Amino acid sequence: MKKNDLTYTFICFSELVYEWNFSDKLDVERKIKRRLKYYNFDDYNQERINIIREPK
Repeated sequence: MKKNDLTYTFICFSELVYEWNFSDKLDVERKIKRRLKYYNFDDYNQERINIIREPK
């Protein structure tokens, strides 16, 4: 996958898929923030992350 093909939602979901319990929550959120910054996406939005996390 090219760098340009990634979306905000894809980046978040690709990290959230490895979140197994609530103890991993902070670690996963740090990884999401780091990847969003690396790919120059919008700032971290907790509400959006919660929406993406909800179906899981």
